Amino acid sequence: MAATWEEIKRLASDFQRAQLSSTNQRLAERNCHELVDKLVSLGLIEVIYTSDGRSYLTPEELSKEIMEEVVAHGGRVNLVEMQPALNVNINHIENASSRIIAEDEDLQMVLGQIIHTSYIEKICGDINDQLQDRGQITFANLTKEYDLPGDFLKKEVGSRLGTLVFGKVNPSNTDVLYTDAYLSRHKARIRGIFSALTRPTSVTAIINKYGFPEQVFYNLLGELIASHRLRGSLSGNKTTYTPDVYLAAQSDWVKNFYTQNSYLEYDAVTRLGVPDAKQYIRKLYKNAIMLNACCVSESCLESLAVAVEECLAADSFVDAMTVLPSVVSPLDGAQLVQMVVKSHKQAIVLCDTIITTQGFINKCAAPFEEIMDEKARKDMKMNSSMFADLSDKRSLMGATGDESQSRKEERKKKAAATSKSGGGTQGREVRSKAVKNKFKGRGGANKDSDDEDTPPVAATSKTLVFLRLPEIVEVIEKLPQLKDCSSVMYEEIAARLERPLRNKYQEIAKSLFMESSAITPGGVNKRKQQAELEEKVNALYSNIKLFEKSVKLIADDEDLQTNLAKYLLKTLCSELFNATLTSLAADHMVTIPDGAFDTLEGRAKIISNLPDSIKDVTGKVHTSLNGKSLEAFDEALLTLLSPKHIGILLKKSDKKRDRQIQFNHRMTLIEQLKSENADGTGDAATVFHQCVVVLFGVVTQSMLHCSGRMIPQIVKYMQPHLSADNYDLIFTCQDLIIQQVKGNIPADDERLLDSLDKVKQLAFTLKKSESFATA
Repeated sequence: MAATWEEIKRLASDFQRAQLSSTNQRLAERNCHELVDKLVSLGLIEVIYTSDGRSYLTPEELSKEIMEEVVAHGGRVNLVEMQPALNVNINHIENASSRIIAEDEDLQMVLGQIIHTSYIEKICGDINDQLQDRGQITFANLTKEYDLPGDFLKKEVGSRLGTLVFGKVNPSNTDVLYTDAYLSRHKARIRGIFSALTRPTSVTAIINKYGFPEQVFYNLLGELIASHRLRGSLSGNKTTYTPDVYLAAQSDWVKNFYTQNSYLEYDAVTRLGVPDAKQYIRKLYKNAIMLNACCVSESCLESLAVAVEECLAADSFVDAMTVLPSVVSPLDGAQLVQMVVKSHKQAIVLCDTIITTQGFINKCAAPFEEIMDEKARKDMKMNSSMFADLSDKRSLMGATGDESQSRKEERKKKAAATSKSGGGTQGREVRSKAVKNKFKGRGGANKDSDDEDTPPVAATSKTLVFLRLPEIVEVIEKLPQLKDCSSVMYEEIAARLERPLRNKYQEIAKSLFMESSAITPGGVNKRKQQAELEEKVNALYSNIKLFEKSVKLIADDEDLQTNLAKYLLKTLCSELFNATLTSLAADHMVTIPDGAFDTLEGRAKIISNLPDSIKDVTGKVHTSLNGKSLEAFDEALLTLLSPKHIGILLKKSDKKRDRQIQFNHRMTLIEQLKSENADGTGDAATVFHQCVVVLFGVVTQSMLHCSGRMIPQIVKYMQPHLSADNYDLIFTCQDLIIQQVKGNIPADDERLLDSLDKVKQLAFTLKKSESFATA
């Protein structure tokens, strides 16, 4: 031992002497750099240059210094923060750190930081202290506090639960840590609060009032409900807690009330706190009859069925509202009545809730029999003219038209033979106002000159009426079996009696008249009417065919041709069909109301009341009038007039007769022109209209049927058939009339009157040979 110590002393003295001695040869700094570079290039040594280039480090030294920095910073250091202290490029620090972490399991890299296990255990201790103090803590707060990723903290803390951290993770929210004592405290509070509830309560209100953490509240509440520690349920997406005691009281009230009264009112159930009363009742009572405002049991329906059967057996009536509970509304009562009467075909429902029979209604008609006979005899004496047409079925059905008006018939015959041949007036009185509207362009399809010029058929509506509805009601009100009934019931019974009473009264009136008259329904009157109808139909049909020739003649102007066809269908073709339809309605006892032919709907309604055997054929004619094809109308009309249906024989076309009709048409227009005095706006336009129609007949040798708004197109069509002077004269007159209608020139303008007079003279004197002078 002494020898060893001596040896140590000797070596120490040698070392001291070596330190104090001076060297004979020293290397320069530059030589040292070159020597180190040479050793590095030969791969004999590995060094790392410092950032300032003045020093070298070996990788082992760098690793050692990094570890020293980790220890110095308490087990957690950022690589960027180490770089100034180590004075080495950051890349070398990162590489060395990766090697150290790979070799040492206690180290790990997190977001550019080297963290030692000791640091993690330290913060886990701090976290446990906070958890025990607060009862719960969130990883979001820990992330902010320690500036570490949440997933990293969850992993490290989770691996130390039960060792360093004494708590639990919320299964439904892994972001929360809590202690058992914390859960037990809140669970006891929740159990006490919810055990005291006796009615539905908002869960959100409980949370806000008592400050429960929502993260664990629903889990604890769900556990208490699932374990039946709390008797209740959550509804409305877990927003409302309803105690079972409340539901039981609710159910007991509903069951007791329904058992005692056999009905439940939805509003009453809703006031108990049931959100969907209908669904709630339907679950309790599957056989309950659900109505609009309440539900009733089958026993209520059976009581009503018994009352209805007794009513039907006695030919009486019963008001369902007196049998049903008072809470049943009239609408619900009507629904129950419909359910009962399904099995009773003889039942008749009045006022939606009153059930009766036809026998009872017939009893109500008994007092009218004596009134009928007295009124029929009185009316026959005081209004004998009304009974004169009883042989015609139309008078019994309230048809329009008075066949005894000879003046009207003469006018119709004359119009069918001559005046219905078209022109400016088409055999009817022309109103100047209509022509004025034509030039203003304000008229539509139903507002041109001839549309407004067509007056309604002058006819006197005669209907054989027994008693009006209010009069029938007055009689019914006095019946003892209807005492204290509502006025609505009186009116409904009266409405059901009105038609049968009228028909019976007409039969009595007809019978009385037949007894005092020699006219029979199949007598001469019917044959005369058929002959007059056939004559009128043939006259109108002949005129239509002649006007159709002029429509086909204008083939170059498709728009004008279409308008002429539609106008012809709307006027003369409609008039022919109306006459035919009137006869059909009379034959089949169909009533034609006043003004029925004024609208398409009115005419369609008449057709709908005809028998099926004639309805389709008649409907086709009606449909063709709304189109623009004269061929379709002609085909449908011929089918209707065939012997299979009406049986009217149409006369064959005769050229001599056609020429005579055309001549009469032109002469009629010329006579009307001669009698016109163009001293007003409307008169000037009407005269010009008539002149154009006459000139068209001369240049085309055909008859024209058009409205005032088509005149400019007609004038343009005639241009190739007129000399330049004649066309200029007509066009100038047309332009002046338009200006006068617009108010640009007065009605007595000399140019207008002079031009119109020249056009009239041209219409009087133009001949066919002259019309093609420039053609």
